Amino acid sequence: MKQGGEFTHDQWASVLRTLVFSMFADLQDASASSRRFSTVDDLELWFSTTLVKALRHVVSLFTRYHPERLPAAMLRELLELLALCIEQPSEVLGRIGTSCLQDLVRANFRKWDDDAWRLTCDTIARLFNWSQPRELFAMAGASGASSDLQHQKLKQKQDIKKSAARAHEVSRPSPLRSGDTAESLLADSVSSNENGDLDNVTAAVDTVASELLPAKPDYEHTTLKCILQLLLIQTLGELFGASVDGTPDADASGEGLEFYQHMSAHHLLMLLDCLEQSREFAHRFNGDRRVRRRLVEMGVMPTMPSLLKQETSSALIMLHILRRMQKEGTTAKEGASAEMSAAVDEVDDRMATLMRAVLEQYCDAIPGDTSDGAQVRVVRRATKVIGMSEAAAKRAAVVVAAWKPAVTVVVGHLCEMEGQAFAASVRALWPEIVGAMGTAAALADLDVVESL
Repeated sequence: MKQGGEFTHDQWASVLRTLVFSMFADLQDASASSRRFSTVDDLELWFSTTLVKALRHVVSLFTRYHPERLPAAMLRELLELLALCIEQPSEVLGRIGTSCLQDLVRANFRKWDDDAWRLTCDTIARLFNWSQPRELFAMAGASGASSDLQHQKLKQKQDIKKSAARAHEVSRPSPLRSGDTAESLLADSVSSNENGDLDNVTAAVDTVASELLPAKPDYEHTTLKCILQLLLIQTLGELFGASVDGTPDADASGEGLEFYQHMSAHHLLMLLDCLEQSREFAHRFNGDRRVRRRLVEMGVMPTMPSLLKQETSSALIMLHILRRMQKEGTTAKEGASAEMSAAVDEVDDRMATLMRAVLEQYCDAIPGDTSDGAQVRVVRRATKVIGMSEAAAKRAAVVVAAWKPAVTVVVGHLCEMEGQAFAASVRALWPEIVGAMGTAAALADLDVVESL
């Protein structure tokens, strides 16, 4: 640290690439880690002690000498290193990586230019996309059961054996093509065998079938992605000074506000896109009871799985960011920020759509017929609660509690509006507002009732 101030850009590039970054080479080679550590516990201990200290020292080193002494390209390489940590099949490493990413951004955002922000936002967007647990749908779809999979394998084996005679007639293997079938693959295998007998054919069947059938999704890897998605949402929340526990303005005048003010509207919208995609995916999964039920029937999950935390947390952070952008946009109309002024309409549309979605999800905690208008819906919701089973009432209470912080933010934002903006928003959201009042009253959610 002391001598680094005398290094040139080229010297720093050499030191970082040949000495510093090379310390983390094992992360790129899983077999290297398995050779160094005899047990998983030893590996996890190394992660949580030596590795985390080394990463934090690298972040401190970068913060000390960037951008005066370090080449601009070093930010890209450091972000790649942190992303590599987060993408490892280890929750410990994922937590270390997201924590160090947060430390890096928090310590350096004041001196970043547009290129640095672009690199950072691109990295975050890539991590959000990578950690989206899409395999949840794949697991449910592939599992018609193990019986469906076994039937498919059996049928394929039978088809391959029927083609064995024809395979003997093939004189030489043909090159592998993207459209090759099981029969053509087996023909190549048999023709490459001197004897070509049925024993060898049978032995080849499992190999051929395994190449053609889709691989079984990794449950542990999918669960890890769910955790990492929440960690990334939490990281953005803490950077913006927004909490996922319902106190979004806890840091309204502190570092979170300063972090927001250093970002352009373009980069804010990039991060909002990440959160929106996360919310939409979780909403789609939570609303697909068939997929969730199948995961339980398959034995993948002990109870009905849910991404409710992902859906509500991402919505809450989005509300926090959009509220600030709307406030700045109002000022921007008076000439304070031309860039934010250009994004005002898009921000308003996003906010209106999100507020409606939040209120609808809160209302849907109690299922009921909503075809006869808001007032009738309130009555039906209230009466239906009386006949709800204990299990259904508990599920409704969980959903209501999860959405309550976001609903509180929506109501608070509406109360901050004035004049025509307030009238237009209330008019557009009136059915959802009345429905939320009914749900809150039916479940004795007095805080929401009073705020409404």
